[in-house]
Amino acid sequence: PKPKLALERPNSIGKLPALGWNSWNAYFCDVDQDKILTAARAMVDLGFKDAGYEYVILDDCWSVKDGRDPDTNRLQPDLTKFPAGMNGTADEVHSSGLKFGMYSSAGTQTCASYPGSLGYEAIDAETFAEWGVDYLKYDNCKINGSCTDQTPETEYYTWPSSRPFCATEFPVDGVDYSTSKTAQRFKTMENALLEQERTILYSLCQWGVNQVWTWGNETANSWRMSNDIGFGTPSWARVLEILNVNSFLLDYTNFWGRNDPDILEVGNGLSLEEDRSHFALWAMMKGPLLMGTDLTQLDETRIALLQNKYLLAFNQDTLIGEPAKPYKWGQNEDWTFNSSVPAMYWSGASTNGTMVAMFNPLDSELSMSAIWEEIPQLGAAGRRHVFDVWTGEDKGCSEDQMTTDVASHDTVVYLIGYGKRVQWVHDVATRGHQKGLQATFLENHCRLGLQRTAPESSTNDLRDTQDCNSGTSLETVSEREGIIPRLPSNPPPTDLETLKGYYRDHIARLMAWFHSDDNLYRTQVLSMVSTSPVLRLAISAISTLHWNATRQADQLPLAEDIRDQAVQSITASVRAITDSTEYIDLEMARWMLASIMVLSCCEMIELGATAADWHRRAARSLVNVVKTMAWREDVLLVFLMNQLSEYDVLSCTTSFDLADVQAAILPTARRNGPSFSRLLCLIHEITLQNRKSLVIPGDQREAPSLTCLQLRYELEMARGETLTSIGDATSYDRTQERDFVRLVDLYCKAALLYARQACREWKAIAGDSIIDDFFYTLKTFDEAKSLCQNLAWPLFIAGTEVREDPGKQEEVITIFAEIRSVTGFDHFRELVEFLSSFWSGSSSDWLSHAKQWEQRGKRILAV
Repeated sequence: PKPKLALERPNSIGKLPALGWNSWNAYFCDVDQDKILTAARAMVDLGFKDAGYEYVILDDCWSVKDGRDPDTNRLQPDLTKFPAGMNGTADEVHSSGLKFGMYSSAGTQTCASYPGSLGYEAIDAETFAEWGVDYLKYDNCKINGSCTDQTPETEYYTWPSSRPFCATEFPVDGVDYSTSKTAQRFKTMENALLEQERTILYSLCQWGVNQVWTWGNETANSWRMSNDIGFGTPSWARVLEILNVNSFLLDYTNFWGRNDPDILEVGNGLSLEEDRSHFALWAMMKGPLLMGTDLTQLDETRIALLQNKYLLAFNQDTLIGEPAKPYKWGQNEDWTFNSSVPAMYWSGASTNGTMVAMFNPLDSELSMSAIWEEIPQLGAAGRRHVFDVWTGEDKGCSEDQMTTDVASHDTVVYLIGYGKRVQWVHDVATRGHQKGLQATFLENHCRLGLQRTAPESSTNDLRDTQDCNSGTSLETVSEREGIIPRLPSNPPPTDLETLKGYYRDHIARLMAWFHSDDNLYRTQVLSMVSTSPVLRLAISAISTLHWNATRQADQLPLAEDIRDQAVQSITASVRAITDSTEYIDLEMARWMLASIMVLSCCEMIELGATAADWHRRAARSLVNVVKTMAWREDVLLVFLMNQLSEYDVLSCTTSFDLADVQAAILPTARRNGPSFSRLLCLIHEITLQNRKSLVIPGDQREAPSLTCLQLRYELEMARGETLTSIGDATSYDRTQERDFVRLVDLYCKAALLYARQACREWKAIAGDSIIDDFFYTLKTFDEAKSLCQNLAWPLFIAGTEVREDPGKQEEVITIFAEIRSVTGFDHFRELVEFLSSFWSGSSSDWLSHAKQWEQRGKRILAV
């Protein structure tokens, strides 16, 4: 079948909401080349491009009104308005580093009675591509009446006057509109755009007709869920109407497809409080953010509002696609449909913390409280760190709630977390002034004044460190029992030497792919603690987290500052490298990469797969820098890079971002311990084959480079090469060698199972016998506990093959519980949750199920 546009645009185009400017609300039909290019220059000069805005969209009224070219049937630009034509205008926009958008309608004419595209979809799509168009807004006007689709007439739209309107948002009438005339008209243009060699972001402007939210994601990357936000004059009442409707439709917004609540009216005459509410809630609902005003007339306050880095980061979050939603309606009962007083309390998860908005639609000031236990992403009372999104002010720790006086029509927005949240900026920035940087740095989204040097303190005593969750210092506590299997009894770690010992005995082995006495995490990495304050902080954090995660009582309060200081110090160092103000040397590369790998494990223990993924991408970017250095063959660096490659390759098996998969760090020949290099490269080839098949139409897709027989052969060769490598290691006893053979066998079996699921050409691989052999081998390990961290990926793949076998499902769940009890890694709970959901579903395709989870912002990590 033909791939669906909304899920399959190259280079992640359409994955996130569009940011840009549209001419309609600013100029309506009074549009020309000068106004478009002035807007493009203003976007650059005023800082909008650096903030991430990229589309300059020319709306209606750009063509010759009398009709098409009589010879070619092509649309004709009005050369009195656009003397350089559309090619010239697009070229000028592109020269500013921006993208160019245009407009048409799925009718005989546009809304302003210019020629439409109905019946000319193929030729118009070709024309737009030739002109260099990057974005198409496609309207719904002039289709021989608005109610030709047998949709009930309603009078929901009461502004500016009561009038019947076809296919309003409510009530839902149960009709499947995906096969309606409206859907067919918009899908026809989709098909025409897909035929072009140029990728054009496709945005539907069909006013919510025929419940487009139920079918729009098969057709485009955004769809209007309502009629226009304004008809000549900005209206606060209209903002409230759209906000109210969209609050009931947010389950339809996520990566690759979203409701569009229409162009922003910021700067067009609403009050500052109304503009703040309008922008904040549009951003948090993760609709497209398209400015609709004369940018040259914006005041500094509105410019700062539209460039608010926290709201833009929430809207453009690359790891969590789900929008903020109401968690409490406030004045009205929950789920009340009210266009005058919509939902007042909103929250949403992000990679920087939980964003909470308190919106006051009333005509007088109101005292409002965000109560932690009411907010779904927080779920419990306690002390939370609070940041003001409008001012960037650190509000400190707040107990159980945050109470604020909110002005009439205003919205207060807070970023809430356990501590000073920081995140990795994308490994290669795709927007703004960081575009093209090849090394990741960390950005503190709460303006905490990052240090450029590592913390100077070298004290071994951590007992004075506190955070929002702990009113007491770290202190000695009594020993306690572990979870199955029982861990050795130790006094709790309370100072640096004890923490180092705990890391050496309980954690270092979990970080290596096959542990031995020569494990460099135990030897060389640990020896750097005395000279690297950052690594010292990271190891202190993971030791405390692991103690708490694997013991039932006597929890140690963790100071968030321990981990955050480590992250912030790496931030400063990597930023210095990317700014060319500091030369990276061997020692710096060692402690930075080791620290990032440790911090990734910290996140696996506490925050799960999505958080851990930040650090994987950061480590990947650092390795890309290290590979250019003369000392890249250093033994410890090679060890750490191979540890990352094993982590990276297996992480990609549950990632559906082709660009992410293509950027994976592949292993190199190992000089220290056994090597999975060839086996991992084969697994990655399988992943690439599958992900390419998701974005390339079937008739253009290349067949796999290996047949089933060749794949089996290559896996056998990889098995032999991997087993041979253990002969070079002198520190393994007979029991370890036998378990290593079994582990390699499980990976080869899992690779075959993964291949048959990932590519139709490999479906002939018989799965039943492999599964039986797999579970038999799983029971034969002599010391499974010593390598349990390596079992996650093959066990997960085997779990996807036992949908019809409750007995084996129980085995999978039990083993994951045992792995979690040893490692403390909470993201294994997420894996079991995913498998349980998959087993109970109707589809036998786990890859599609995992992709849907990723689109909802729920990353799974089988590592």
